[in-house]
Amino acid sequence: MPTDDNAQPPLQELFTPRQWALLTKKLRLSPRQAEIARLICLGFPNNRIPSLLQLHDSTVRIHRRALYRKLGIRDRVGVPVTLILAAKRRKLGHKADHLPRLGEL
Repeated sequence: MPTDDNAQPPLQELFTPRQWALLTKKLRLSPRQAEIARLICLGFPNNRIPSLLQLHDSTVRIHRRALYRKLGIRDRVGVPVTLILAAKRRKLGHKADHLPRLGEL
């Protein structure tokens, strides 16, 4: 969670803790990759993640690139989308299930 007074609050979690554990296990994400993916899904910018995890920028960059490779994506925008699609394929569900489809808006 952000501790700065002017930091934006993160977005609502997309998955329950149980769903998240199952999904990251199925995708074979390391604990660090899973934590970085969670922070990306919560809307934290890349430059805030190292301080939240108390890691060096280059360490987080290495984990982030490995995460992108495992998910088959090129940038952070694809992280939540790929995780939601993976959860649907594995029938794990997610909290975005109740949202309307694009055609229903």
